[in-house]
Amino acid sequence: MSKLFVCTALLGLLAARPAVLRAQPAAPRPAPGDTTTRRPVGLRPGYDDVGSGDHLFFMPTARNLRRGEGYAQDLELAVLRADYGLTDHFSLGILASVIPGQGLDNIVALTPKVSVPVAGRLRVGAGSFLVGTRSGVGALTYANTTYGTADHNITLGAGYGATGQRGIFSTPLVMVGGATRLARRVALVNETYFLYDRAFLDLGKVLLVAGVAGVRVAGPRFGGGLGVFYAHGQLEDADYLNGSGSYAYPFGEFTVRFGKLQ
Repeated sequence: MSKLFVCTALLGLLAARPAVLRAQPAAPRPAPGDTTTRRPVGLRPGYDDVGSGDHLFFMPTARNLRRGEGYAQDLELAVLRADYGLTDHFSLGILASVIPGQGLDNIVALTPKVSVPVAGRLRVGAGSFLVGTRSGVGALTYANTTYGTADHNITLGAGYGATGQRGIFSTPLVMVGGATRLARRVALVNETYFLYDRAFLDLGKVLLVAGVAGVRVAGPRFGGGLGVFYAHGQLEDADYLNGSGSYAYPFGEFTVRFGKLQ
Protein backbone atom coordinates (compact mmCIF):
# COMPACT_ATOMS: atom_id res chain seq x y z
CA MET A 1 0.00 0.00 0.00
CA SER A 2 2.76 2.46 0.93
CA LYS A 3 4.64 1.79 -2.32
CA LEU A 4 1.44 2.34 -4.31
CA PHE A 5 0.83 5.63 -2.45
CA VAL A 6 4.37 6.92 -3.12
CA CYS A 7 4.16 6.05 -6.84
CA THR A 8 0.77 7.69 -7.13
CA ALA A 9 2.07 10.87 -5.45
CA LEU A 10 5.13 11.07 -7.72
CA LEU A 11 3.01 10.62 -10.82
CA GLY A 12 0.68 13.35 -9.59
CA LEU A 13 3.56 15.81 -9.07
CA LEU A 14 5.05 15.10 -12.49
CA ALA A 15 1.69 15.55 -14.15
CA ALA A 16 1.05 18.83 -12.32
CA ARG A 17 4.49 20.41 -13.01
CA PRO A 18 3.84 21.48 -16.64
CA ALA A 19 0.60 23.13 -15.58
CA VAL A 20 2.45 25.07 -12.88
CA LEU A 21 5.07 26.22 -15.37
CA ARG A 22 2.44 27.23 -17.88
CA ALA A 23 0.67 29.26 -15.23
CA GLN A 24 3.75 31.48 -14.66
CA PRO A 25 3.43 34.74 -16.62
CA ALA A 26 6.25 35.60 -19.02
CA ALA A 27 8.50 38.47 -17.96
CA PRO A 28 7.79 41.65 -19.95
CA ARG A 29 10.44 42.53 -22.54
CA PRO A 30 11.27 46.13 -23.44
CA ALA A 31 10.62 47.24 -26.99
CA PRO A 32 13.65 47.05 -29.34
CA GLY A 33 16.03 49.91 -28.63
CA ASP A 34 14.17 50.96 -25.47
CA THR A 35 16.69 51.57 -22.70
CA THR A 36 14.57 53.84 -20.52
CA THR A 37 14.63 51.03 -17.97
CA ARG A 38 17.50 48.75 -17.04
CA ARG A 39 17.71 46.01 -19.64
CA PRO A 40 17.89 42.35 -18.56
CA VAL A 41 21.24 40.70 -19.27
CA GLY A 42 21.13 38.90 -22.60
CA LEU A 43 18.38 41.01 -24.18
CA ARG A 44 19.14 41.60 -27.85
CA PRO A 45 22.80 40.53 -27.59
CA GLY A 46 25.03 42.68 -29.79
CA TYR A 47 22.51 45.52 -30.01
CA ASP A 48 24.49 47.88 -27.83
CA ASP A 49 23.92 51.60 -27.67
CA VAL A 50 25.31 53.60 -30.58
CA GLY A 51 28.56 54.91 -29.16
CA SER A 52 28.21 54.37 -25.44
CA GLY A 53 24.67 55.73 -25.51
CA ASP A 54 25.58 59.00 -23.82
CA HIS A 55 27.53 60.52 -26.75
CA LEU A 56 27.83 60.38 -30.52
CA PHE A 57 31.45 60.57 -31.72
CA PHE A 58 32.30 63.28 -29.20
CA MET A 59 29.14 65.29 -28.69
CA PRO A 60 27.17 64.48 -25.50
CA THR A 61 23.54 63.43 -25.79
CA ALA A 62 20.83 63.63 -23.13
CA ARG A 63 21.05 59.85 -22.69
CA ASN A 64 23.29 58.70 -19.86
CA LEU A 65 25.46 55.80 -18.86
CA ARG A 66 23.75 53.41 -16.47
CA ARG A 67 25.10 52.86 -12.96
CA GLY A 68 28.24 50.75 -13.10
CA GLU A 69 28.73 51.21 -16.85
CA GLY A 70 31.76 52.97 -18.31
CA TYR A 71 33.88 53.46 -21.39
CA ALA A 72 37.32 54.68 -22.46
CA GLN A 73 37.75 56.39 -25.83
CA ASP A 74 40.66 57.41 -28.04
CA LEU A 75 39.91 60.10 -30.62
CA GLU A 76 42.39 60.68 -33.42
CA LEU A 77 45.21 59.37 -31.19
CA ALA A 78 45.26 62.88 -29.71
CA VAL A 79 42.41 62.97 -27.17
CA LEU A 80 41.75 60.37 -24.47
CA ARG A 81 38.59 60.28 -22.38
CA ALA A 82 36.86 57.99 -19.91
CA ASP A 83 33.37 58.23 -18.37
CA TYR A 84 31.63 56.20 -15.68
CA GLY A 85 28.00 56.05 -14.58
CA LEU A 86 27.76 56.73 -10.85
CA THR A 87 23.96 56.47 -11.06
CA ASP A 88 21.51 55.90 -13.90
CA HIS A 89 21.23 59.68 -14.26
CA PHE A 90 24.69 61.02 -13.36
CA SER A 91 28.11 60.27 -14.83
CA LEU A 92 31.58 61.69 -14.31
CA GLY A 93 34.50 61.58 -16.69
CA ILE A 94 37.96 62.86 -17.47
CA LEU A 95 39.39 64.04 -20.77
CA ALA A 96 42.96 64.88 -21.76
CA SER A 97 44.76 65.84 -24.94
CA VAL A 98 48.04 64.04 -25.64
CA ILE A 99 49.32 66.06 -28.61
CA PRO A 100 53.05 65.42 -29.14
CA GLY A 101 55.20 68.47 -28.65
CA GLN A 102 52.59 70.38 -26.64
CA GLY A 103 53.87 69.23 -23.27
CA LEU A 104 52.22 71.18 -20.45
CA ASP A 105 50.10 73.05 -22.97
CA ASN A 106 47.90 69.94 -23.35
CA ILE A 107 44.52 70.21 -21.66
CA VAL A 108 42.87 68.19 -18.91
CA ALA A 109 39.12 68.37 -18.25
CA LEU A 110 36.49 66.94 -15.93
CA THR A 111 33.16 66.09 -17.61
CA PRO A 112 30.23 65.80 -15.18
CA LYS A 113 26.83 65.16 -16.76
CA VAL A 114 23.25 64.68 -15.55
CA SER A 115 20.24 63.56 -17.58
CA VAL A 116 16.66 62.53 -16.84
CA PRO A 117 13.77 61.08 -18.87
CA VAL A 118 10.90 63.51 -19.39
CA ALA A 119 8.23 61.62 -21.31
CA GLY A 120 8.36 58.57 -23.50
CA ARG A 121 11.51 58.77 -25.61
CA LEU A 122 12.35 62.37 -24.68
CA ARG A 123 15.23 63.14 -22.32
CA VAL A 124 16.90 66.33 -21.13
CA GLY A 125 20.40 66.75 -19.78
CA ALA A 126 23.10 69.19 -18.74
CA GLY A 127 26.82 69.01 -18.17
CA SER A 128 30.14 70.75 -18.42
CA PHE A 129 33.69 70.43 -19.69
CA LEU A 130 35.79 71.92 -16.88
CA VAL A 131 39.11 72.57 -18.60
CA GLY A 132 42.51 73.29 -17.13
CA THR A 133 45.73 74.23 -18.93
CA ARG A 134 49.05 75.71 -17.96
CA SER A 135 47.78 79.14 -18.99
CA GLY A 136 44.49 79.06 -17.08
CA VAL A 137 41.11 77.46 -16.59
CA GLY A 138 37.85 77.52 -18.52
CA ALA A 139 34.58 75.70 -19.02
CA LEU A 140 31.95 74.85 -21.59
CA THR A 141 28.62 74.34 -19.84
CA TYR A 142 25.73 72.99 -21.90
CA ALA A 143 22.12 71.85 -21.82
CA ASN A 144 20.64 69.45 -24.37
CA THR A 145 17.66 67.30 -25.25
CA THR A 146 17.53 63.95 -27.03
CA TYR A 147 14.57 62.28 -28.69
CA GLY A 148 14.58 58.63 -29.70
CA THR A 149 16.06 55.29 -28.67
CA ALA A 150 19.55 53.84 -28.59
CA ASP A 151 18.98 52.71 -32.20
CA HIS A 152 17.67 56.00 -33.65
CA ASN A 153 18.01 59.38 -31.95
CA ILE A 154 18.51 63.09 -32.52
CA THR A 155 20.06 65.63 -30.13
CA LEU A 156 19.90 69.43 -29.93
CA GLY A 157 21.96 71.40 -27.44
CA ALA A 158 23.58 74.74 -26.66
CA GLY A 159 26.54 75.63 -24.50
CA TYR A 160 28.27 78.75 -23.21
CA GLY A 161 32.01 78.98 -22.83
CA ALA A 162 33.87 80.85 -20.11
CA THR A 163 37.47 81.50 -19.11
CA GLY A 164 39.01 82.80 -15.94
CA GLN A 165 40.23 85.94 -17.72
CA ARG A 166 37.32 86.78 -20.03
CA GLY A 167 34.30 85.52 -18.11
CA ILE A 168 31.28 84.04 -19.87
CA PHE A 169 31.14 84.35 -23.65
CA SER A 170 28.14 86.23 -24.98
CA THR A 171 27.37 83.77 -27.78
CA PRO A 172 26.34 80.10 -27.40
CA LEU A 173 27.79 77.15 -29.23
CA VAL A 174 24.87 75.28 -30.85
CA MET A 175 25.11 71.49 -31.24
CA VAL A 176 22.98 69.26 -33.50
CA GLY A 177 23.54 65.55 -34.01
CA GLY A 178 22.01 62.14 -34.37
CA ALA A 179 22.52 58.45 -35.04
CA THR A 180 20.60 55.73 -36.86
CA ARG A 181 21.35 52.02 -36.85
CA LEU A 182 21.80 50.37 -40.25
CA ALA A 183 22.47 46.83 -39.05
CA ARG A 184 23.04 44.85 -35.90
CA ARG A 185 26.39 46.49 -35.13
CA VAL A 186 26.62 49.32 -37.68
CA ALA A 187 25.25 52.87 -37.44
CA LEU A 188 25.50 56.21 -39.19
CA VAL A 189 26.51 59.05 -36.85
CA ASN A 190 26.73 62.80 -37.39
CA GLU A 191 27.35 65.78 -35.13
CA THR A 192 27.60 69.44 -36.13
CA TYR A 193 28.56 72.56 -34.19
CA PHE A 194 27.58 76.14 -35.04
CA LEU A 195 29.19 79.30 -33.67
CA TYR A 196 28.58 82.90 -34.68
CA ASP A 197 30.16 85.69 -32.64
CA ARG A 198 30.71 89.34 -33.56
CA ALA A 199 33.67 89.76 -31.20
CA PHE A 200 35.05 86.27 -30.61
CA LEU A 201 38.19 86.45 -28.42
CA ASP A 202 38.82 89.94 -29.84
CA LEU A 203 39.52 88.40 -33.26
CA GLY A 204 36.50 89.93 -34.94
CA LYS A 205 33.31 88.50 -36.39
CA VAL A 206 33.55 84.70 -36.55
CA LEU A 207 31.29 82.17 -38.22
CA LEU A 208 32.17 78.51 -37.71
CA VAL A 209 30.40 75.34 -38.83
CA ALA A 210 32.22 72.13 -37.94
CA GLY A 211 31.46 68.51 -37.22
CA VAL A 212 32.05 64.83 -37.81
CA ALA A 213 30.08 62.44 -40.03
CA GLY A 214 30.79 58.75 -40.41
CA VAL A 215 30.05 55.11 -39.70
CA ARG A 216 30.35 53.43 -36.34
CA VAL A 217 30.65 49.74 -35.43
CA ALA A 218 29.60 48.87 -31.86
CA GLY A 219 30.17 45.51 -30.18
CA PRO A 220 29.52 44.43 -26.59
CA ARG A 221 32.97 45.54 -25.39
CA PHE A 222 34.70 47.23 -28.32
CA GLY A 223 33.60 49.81 -30.84
CA GLY A 224 35.09 52.22 -33.32
CA GLY A 225 34.22 54.78 -35.93
CA LEU A 226 35.59 56.14 -39.17
CA GLY A 227 34.44 59.33 -40.81
CA VAL A 228 35.28 62.84 -41.94
CA PHE A 229 35.90 65.91 -39.84
CA TYR A 230 34.61 68.94 -41.73
CA ALA A 231 34.79 72.66 -41.00
CA HIS A 232 33.93 75.94 -42.66
CA GLY A 233 34.96 79.23 -41.09
CA GLN A 234 34.70 82.92 -41.86
CA LEU A 235 36.63 85.66 -40.09
CA GLU A 236 35.96 89.34 -40.68
CA ASP A 237 37.23 92.66 -39.32
CA ALA A 238 40.33 91.15 -37.79
CA ASP A 239 43.65 92.98 -37.73
CA TYR A 240 45.66 90.28 -39.46
CA LEU A 241 43.23 87.72 -40.87
CA ASN A 242 40.19 88.33 -43.02
CA GLY A 243 38.71 85.59 -45.13
CA SER A 244 37.12 82.16 -45.15
CA GLY A 245 38.11 78.55 -45.62
CA SER A 246 36.72 75.04 -45.74
CA TYR A 247 38.49 71.90 -44.58
CA ALA A 248 37.92 68.15 -44.44
CA TYR A 249 40.11 65.54 -42.74
CA PRO A 250 39.81 61.80 -42.03
CA PHE A 251 38.54 61.02 -38.53
CA GLY A 252 38.87 57.88 -36.42
CA GLU A 253 38.06 56.80 -32.88
CA PHE A 254 38.18 53.63 -30.78
CA THR A 255 36.11 52.83 -27.70
CA VAL A 256 36.39 50.15 -25.00
CA ARG A 257 33.44 49.57 -22.68
CA PHE A 258 34.06 48.40 -19.13
CA GLY A 259 32.01 47.65 -16.04
CA LYS A 260 28.49 46.28 -16.42
CA LEU A 261 27.01 45.41 -19.79
CA GLN A 262 23.29 45.98 -19.41
